[in-house]
Amino acid sequence: MSRYLMTLPLILAAALAHAQTSGPSIGARPTLPAPYSTKSVVNTPDTTPFHDDVRVKAADGLAVNVFAEGLDSPRNVVVLPNGDVLVAEATTERKSNDPGYRAVGRNRILLLRDTDGDGRADVRETLIGGLNQPYGMQLIGDQLYIANANGVFWTPYTLGTTRIAEDAPRTWITRFDPTGYNNHWTRNLLASRDGRTLFIAVGSASNAGEFGIAKEARRAAILAIDLASGRERIFADGIRNPVGMAFEPRTGRLWTSVNERDELGDDLVPDYIVGVKEGGFYGWPYS
Repeated sequence: MSRYLMTLPLILAAALAHAQTSGPSIGARPTLPAPYSTKSVVNTPDTTPFHDDVRVKAADGLAVNVFAEGLDSPRNVVVLPNGDVLVAEATTERKSNDPGYRAVGRNRILLLRDTDGDGRADVRETLIGGLNQPYGMQLIGDQLYIANANGVFWTPYTLGTTRIAEDAPRTWITRFDPTGYNNHWTRNLLASRDGRTLFIAVGSASNAGEFGIAKEARRAAILAIDLASGRERIFADGIRNPVGMAFEPRTGRLWTSVNERDELGDDLVPDYIVGVKEGGFYGWPYS
């Protein structure tokens, strides 16, 4: 347990017990307020669609347009080498404490294609359906890896194909317990540059470990699977809810975005983006 007690997440290098409310809140040693020193306010934003004549402003030389619309709870997007766009649409599962639950999302992956180069998808096909809260997608060679809430599988795929047959084989490489804190069902995927390792981001089963640490096995972590042997290891842990992952282009280091704890006050705990060290521990839920 010593590593849990002694190690702070990189973004929270300043001890919270000595943090003050003034001073810089970014950098290697941010100044942060103490937990619960401010009230946690529930302030859900309202969303208003763009008017027909409104366009998104972009930097000089760039333009933004609608590539596809009318999607059903899109969660994640991957662009394939030929320009096809895969979109994971996933159902939001009911939470026991959510009276406003709405069943949205189709639990499928769409394929979008722009055949005439006008910046809008004119082909829309259901590539594969019958999934369980899909999120992560990675094409490695002729194998399409798909991450459901309950595990990761691959199915044979030829670039350019617009539909995967319902009876196509699904080879599972790992399984997960999808229960727990419903906000953390996403399982994002990122393949190593050489295509030999698949990284899987798995969020915690709770907000702050309230279900017990045993429930957090292989969670609040980034896992790495050697695709040749099937061997799985914990690449880094103590990461409450890693979602986005990418490699820094010059060093090749893995980075991730992290959603941190709720209800510690409006100024805590900040979500953060961090370079992930293999074997690193990033503090959750102890700090």
